[in-house]
Amino acid sequence: MSEPSYVTEKEFNLATKRIDDENNRQNERLKSLETNYGIVQQLSIHMERLASNMEAMAKELARQGTKLNDLEMKPAKRWDLVITSVISALVAFLIGIFTKGIMP
Repeated sequence: MSEPSYVTEKEFNLATKRIDDENNRQNERLKSLETNYGIVQQLSIHMERLASNMEAMAKELARQGTKLNDLEMKPAKRWDLVITSVISALVAFLIGIFTKGIMP
């Protein structure tokens, strides 16, 4: 059997100091990670809200686009009605003249 080896108090104190220092570094890293995780969670919540707002804005923009298109088409529809009325009046006038010429 081999004889037990003993650690001096100085070596023991140095080893425990290294372990304590490592524990402190790990604790600081954990605190930093927890802080970062909290920030990421908040960012995720804000991104979800932003996506929801963007979706609502896209729907509203599409609705306004439809309304704008309707407003743009309104004068064109009126113009088409004017042209149709003018052509109808012209045809009626020509038929009237033709009919009057046939029947004295």
